[in-house]
Amino acid sequence: MYAKDYMREDPITVFVDDDLSTAIDLIVERHQADLWVVDRDFRFIGEIRALQFAKMLVPVTVGSQYEIDSTISNDESIAESLEDAKQRLKPFLERKVRDYVDHEVPVVRPDLPISSSLMLLRGGLVRMPVVDAQSSRLLGTLSMLTILAKLQN
Repeated sequence: MYAKDYMREDPITVFVDDDLSTAIDLIVERHQADLWVVDRDFRFIGEIRALQFAKMLVPVTVGSQYEIDSTISNDESIAESLEDAKQRLKPFLERKVRDYVDHEVPVVRPDLPISSSLMLLRGGLVRMPVVDAQSSRLLGTLSMLTILAKLQN
């Protein structure tokens, strides 16, 4: 058995030349933490993560003071309105996805044995794009959920 036998076809994607507002709409609508990014020929480019939007939403003064495991005193975000946060995000909405793509995404070839795919997933990857070696087209997504779903059917 190979990666192609366990992958989910027709993964949720966003085009590299789409606006960030399109990416946000897809992330929210499909409840996805990240999206595969492709060009108009569906060649795999990378991914965009919802976490990237957190950087845009954190107030500048909070972001400069924030340290993991510390308490933020005098946190402006407590006093701000939803409209304040919307205004902070607004300048980014018309920017292109290409400006925020992570290109360093490990890919899986469709003919990779499933045992090798499982070792990659076991190493901490949540999901991996299945990409054709010749055309670089995105064929599907492989994750433990897709593998378990196949085994359950």
